[in-house]
Amino acid sequence: LDFLCHQRMQSSYWLGHYDRAKYYAERKIRQGLLKFKSIVSEFYFGLTAIKIFQRKGKKVWINRTEKSIASMKKAAENSEWNFQNKVYLLEAELSSVSKHIDNDEALEKYNKAIEAAKRSKFIHEEGLACELAGFHCNRVGDKTNALNFLNRAKECYNEWGSRMKVKFIDNEIQQINNTAS
Repeated sequence: LDFLCHQRMQSSYWLGHYDRAKYYAERKIRQGLLKFKSIVSEFYFGLTAIKIFQRKGKKVWINRTEKSIASMKKAAENSEWNFQNKVYLLEAELSSVSKHIDNDEALEKYNKAIEAAKRSKFIHEEGLACELAGFHCNRVGDKTNALNFLNRAKECYNEWGSRMKVKFIDNEIQQINNTAS
């Protein structure tokens, strides 16, 4: 059951079904299913919490992400190779949605997440960091960097073999191009 909840939470996040990802994350916690892949589940729960916060604005979701960051930092102490990029990405997302967005800080964290994922050869997480950095840049009105990050995400997802994510990024790029002209 733990594996199934983890897989459904992770795939729901990747497909953009954040309420569904939240449901599976909360189910894992309620049922005490924090054994198999719990660190990775914690990472996706933190990312999901950011998305829920962006829609609902409740501070409880920021607190949830902060717990995820603390868990990732502890995991990174034991395996920087596996978890440091996740720490940076959660921190970047938190910076991106804070009341007083520090664009330079957020971009620095996104770039660190991208480079750490690349060093670890986690092409899908490199793509995710690029995608989220692109969304951040678009939110703050930096269309040029948004397109650069999203094109890099597309390259990563193409290399990873995810046609669905490539198509999704193509649509995002098209939307930005349509609003920029």
